[in-house]
Amino acid sequence: MNDELQKRLLGYLSKVENGINDIVEFGSDQVPILVQEILAFSMIEAALYAAFKIIAAILILYGGNRLSKYILERSKDGEHYIPLALSILLHAPFLFSAIGNILIALKVYFAPRLFMLEYIREIVK
Repeated sequence: MNDELQKRLLGYLSKVENGINDIVEFGSDQVPILVQEILAFSMIEAALYAAFKIIAAILILYGGNRLSKYILERSKDGEHYIPLALSILLHAPFLFSAIGNILIALKVYFAPRLFMLEYIREIVK
């Protein structure tokens, strides 16, 4: 009875050991691919956000300039600078955040290990 129980336990332990070895092997194969995909996605995401923000800033500046010209045509008292100043103030946050996204894309390109460490730190928080 005792010998049979030991044989079964050894069989189960060998199955567990083989399963753990398979999981470790699978993980070691998949981790580099996962890291590569995270880096590629983060790079594309940062670049797209930067592009959209720059386009939005240009459109806001263009709209402010058009509004300023329209007000200049309507009135001659010199208040046409107010819409232009407002458009400059409105598009500045878009440009600053676009610069942040460009810096993220550069970090992914030039320092991928640093980016992954910061990414893991954000996940662990």
